[in-house]
Amino acid sequence: MKKLKFLIVSAALIGFGFSVNAAIAGGGEKHVHEDKETVHEDGVSGNEAEEHVHEFEEGASALKKCLACHSVVEGKNMHGPSLFGMFGRVPGTMDGFKYSPAMTAFGEAGNVWNAETLGAYLRNPRTAIPGNRMAFPGIKDQDDLENLLHYLETLKAE
Repeated sequence: MKKLKFLIVSAALIGFGFSVNAAIAGGGEKHVHEDKETVHEDGVSGNEAEEHVHEFEEGASALKKCLACHSVVEGKNMHGPSLFGMFGRVPGTMDGFKYSPAMTAFGEAGNVWNAETLGAYLRNPRTAIPGNRMAFPGIKDQDDLENLLHYLETLKAE
């Protein structure tokens, strides 16, 4: 399943014209077939695989908003820190990026980026972590937010 997700992420990023880190691209030979009854080696049926493709396409589309300031390449910080591997990371701790005191304090308070904390932050950054520097109004559409979170969760080394 993970390899299928990495292939889909890679295809989505390439389709949108972004460079893909080799760690994201991953390997594997699994493909999504048009045959809706196909069951892949990992037990994902054609219908489920098609749904995953749609989620990743929607997540990649929502990610475009982030790419003005963030990279998906491991260790490549821009105006904002890299989004690669952020699920499970303590906020305010990525090496080589200078965080606001508010973000550092949020991490020091014992928080970890997961669907709940990141969802609240991306919905309304200024309310979730007052004093943070991210100048982004937030993602109001719940489907866009969920697809983006699902997509971001896949950006990790295998």
